[in-house]
Amino acid sequence: MWESGVDATSLLFEFRSVRLPDLAWLAWLLGILLAVVASAVGVVSFWLSFCFAAALTLIVDVLFINSRFTPRSRPLRFLAALVISPPMMLAYLLGRTTGVVERPFLLHNVRKRQIL
Repeated sequence: MWESGVDATSLLFEFRSVRLPDLAWLAWLLGILLAVVASAVGVVSFWLSFCFAAALTLIVDVLFINSRFTPRSRPLRFLAALVISPPMMLAYLLGRTTGVVERPFLLHNVRKRQIL
């Protein structure tokens, strides 16, 4: 997806349409930035900021899993998804953040090359 220039972050900037995953990422990113600043200023400890970041990731993950699985009809699958998915959700959120940091041209809505 990096080579083609089409990823979740570029879709947000290209189509200017905010979807629920975009809102979840933006809320997560703002929460992480708030935790980093609070820790850097000394308002809270590093470990409290780390726990806050982990909790934010878990909240986003649980909301996503809850939208894809029905807890009542298949509780074991729901619980398995809750256990397995947090690392993947963290990778997704970090990947979106990296997309903005590594590819600043997205902010100007210009791609390096066109997709065929």
